[in-house]
Amino acid sequence: MSLITGPVALMRLVTVKTISDLDRLMTRMGLPPQDASVETKFNGWLTQAAGGRLYSRRGQDLTDKFPHIAKLVAPFRKEHLIGELVYFDENGVMQEPAVTTIAGTKDHREAIRKMKEMPGHFDYVVFDVLAADGQDITDQSTSVRRAVLDECFCNSGLTLSNPQPLSMLQKVYDEGVAAGGDGVVIKNLRAPYLWKPFGQSEVQPVGYWWKLKPAFTDNFVVTGVHYGRKGKLVAELSQYHQGRLIDVSEVSNFSAPVAKELIQRITKGVFLVEIEYLSRSPEPPGALLNPRFIRFREDQDLDSAQLPEKYSLGGGTMGVPIQGYQNYWIKPDGEVIEFADPETHLMHAREGGFETVGEALDAGWIRGFEYRDSLALDILDLSDEKTFSTIVKFLEELYIKHGPFHAVIDFALPKFGIIHIYPEDLEKESIPDLLRIGLRRA
Repeated sequence: MSLITGPVALMRLVTVKTISDLDRLMTRMGLPPQDASVETKFNGWLTQAAGGRLYSRRGQDLTDKFPHIAKLVAPFRKEHLIGELVYFDENGVMQEPAVTTIAGTKDHREAIRKMKEMPGHFDYVVFDVLAADGQDITDQSTSVRRAVLDECFCNSGLTLSNPQPLSMLQKVYDEGVAAGGDGVVIKNLRAPYLWKPFGQSEVQPVGYWWKLKPAFTDNFVVTGVHYGRKGKLVAELSQYHQGRLIDVSEVSNFSAPVAKELIQRITKGVFLVEIEYLSRSPEPPGALLNPRFIRFREDQDLDSAQLPEKYSLGGGTMGVPIQGYQNYWIKPDGEVIEFADPETHLMHAREGGFETVGEALDAGWIRGFEYRDSLALDILDLSDEKTFSTIVKFLEELYIKHGPFHAVIDFALPKFGIIHIYPEDLEKESIPDLLRIGLRRA
């Protein structure tokens, strides 16, 4: 497909952490403030409109899932637009998970049904034009392309972004973040737009467009650690609500020394850390977006990690104690290997003929471990009927032995997802139904 008729590999933005960093970069490249603009970085899905159809950044055809927006872009068969597919809730606040819910639904009829049940509305906010009237104009400057966008599409029914002078950066940033935006985009008005044919690596040019994203920090309790599918150490994060720990999120960006200290500390009990993150999911318990470890907090008490009230509804507890530090491998034939530290999953995987834990997971083995009061399971394909039955049997037997528990089920297929099963859930639904509900929501 060409630029006119289909999706392409779009240009990536370069991150700047502070306004001071941006000033230094612009000074170094000799770009005066009047040659730059700033606009809200909308919080949704980056979406291309090419040949009259809608495509995600990765080339997924979204046309049939968003018919009211598709109708607006359909006339522009000789144009290529880029913008953000955004959901605004009933309070006018952007909620990215809602976009993912609709865009990720396989059947477009089901996607439309879900959309009709939502109290807010979806919009397509266009911020650039790469082709107009069948002509590639990406070699033109950002300012020229913006003029084309304003002239040709201002009465199209499409929503256009609202670039402002760079002097308005702080105001645009504050207003955008308050509305659920993802910070701001700063654009070099002299710069062309770089793209590549779809399937090639996206370009990330220095000095073209920058993004300045919001960052927040808070205290969290580390309640356990485990190794993820790629061998990285993962720490489980919780916060207190009414005196009980609520599972919130995970973080894995540790240097080797910090990872080593995390492992040493968790053997002595839970502890406090400070985490930086870009935003929290609006759904309880407020999972963190792009969390990053900052430091250990020996200077504050554990109960300084308090869950904001708006994330408490429906938040699960850590559950009831199971057995402590039990570990499992569940084989495809249903055989369960139980072992405890200092034995490792890798040791048993090698006994089964695998070189790595990842190879065992890829072959359909299921890794399990109990940390504190929770059970975690790593699964390759939860949609596989045999694997599903194996998990149901394992969890039902665990329930018979120990009563209600908290489980975190991490799976890679049919797409990456996580299912939480809380003790109170087990009192209301059967384990098979809880897994099916989780699969549908993932």
